[in-house]
Amino acid sequence: MLTFTEPNDYWTLFLIAAGCGALGGVAADLLVAHRRRTGYLSFPRWERRNDRITGRLHLGTFGPAAVGAIAAVAALWAIPPEIAITISNETTNPAEVGASYDIVRLVGVSIIVGTAGAAVIAALQARVTFQRQQQAAVAGVAAAQASVGAALIAPDGAPTNAALEQASTDLTAALGAITDD
Repeated sequence: MLTFTEPNDYWTLFLIAAGCGALGGVAADLLVAHRRRTGYLSFPRWERRNDRITGRLHLGTFGPAAVGAIAAVAALWAIPPEIAITISNETTNPAEVGASYDIVRLVGVSIIVGTAGAAVIAALQARVTFQRQQQAAVAGVAAAQASVGAALIAPDGAPTNAALEQASTDLTAALGAITDD
């Protein structure tokens, strides 16, 4: 168990996740067939065409290792290996609730995420996009409800055309946020 008391202690968590994710990226590269064989590591090299360097650098095994490390650290947001703990003593009333991190789960999840680095990053991007659209839809519906409420509570008792048009615009924006890609 890793228990953190200071914000800087989280760097330990990130470094362990990145290291294990990089190890997973190397494992994924070992599984890729190079010339019908698996188990090869490749070194960085410059791409050449017609005996000229094209300016592209192939990272070799370091590429999947870097992607695995990035994916493992990013996955901590979606799959935190966190365990809630309760700390109680005579001076603490009510008991403090803290967080502890299971090191075995952290290592295992980071290695697995590292082997599927690019796919995990794509899935996390989709999740972030969905959450952004969901927040926009909720905000649009709230604005539409406020506009409808303002239209129904007009000073003279009759809804004004401007208030109804604003409510219609807000509802259209909310529906657009829901269906937006």
